[in-house]
Amino acid sequence: MASYLFQSVIPYNENINIHQPTVEEVLTSDEYKKSSQIVCMSVRAMFSGIPRHVDEIEEKYPTTFDMVFSEEMSHMLEEMFKVESLSEVIINSLAYWTHTHPQDYKILHNSQKIVNESKEWIIDREEFEKFQKVVRAITCYAPNEDLIAPKGISSSSDRRIEIFENVYKGRLRNQQKINSSLERSIIIAQISDGYIPIEEIKKMNIYHFNKLSEAIAEKDRYRIEWDVYVSSKFMPTTGKLSVPESWRKAFKI
Repeated sequence: MASYLFQSVIPYNENINIHQPTVEEVLTSDEYKKSSQIVCMSVRAMFSGIPRHVDEIEEKYPTTFDMVFSEEMSHMLEEMFKVESLSEVIINSLAYWTHTHPQDYKILHNSQKIVNESKEWIIDREEFEKFQKVVRAITCYAPNEDLIAPKGISSSSDRRIEIFENVYKGRLRNQQKINSSLERSIIIAQISDGYIPIEEIKKMNIYHFNKLSEAIAEKDRYRIEWDVYVSSKFMPTTGKLSVPESWRKAFKI
């Protein structure tokens, strides 16, 4: 993964490369968000807002790729993403990450594959999951566990489902009020001790930027914990306060 820091182009197979967008590209285009969501998000994360059906949906359609071949699920995701065609979104996402042409892709409904003949790239569910794994690594994707329905909830009592729906709606509202991780990270980078000019930030690839912001956030967390530890005004109510672990040990590339 460390090599992602220095690569704008990541070899995927003999004919396909995955391109890392820069921070500037992410901030000035809607394509990154849409192409990341449709590839990175799990089916469970997408449909946790309907807990009564999420288990059944996940069992029948393990990935968003599988939904391309279902007319019913395609319509559902089209409404969710406010797009006219799920197939088009999937193909545009593949083209976005690989810098290929959307018109070169064909959907084979009978065999449930997507094919790019010019690149000799055949995508089935297994290949999609392999591709998904790389994109998740590049984007440092981490699902919000507070917004994911627990396994087996669909067979729960009506009361439990109702409680989860209400909690989910509240958490979703709170999530929407928070700045995007990218915006928060830029704020962190700008106010940190090691000030980084915005022009330099804009040139970074997204993996480099995410890891930098993680390091700064970890360092900031450590500083706060250390200040508490050495403060004469703070006394633990019980036991003894532990020495904070160095942020260098906690941070991983």
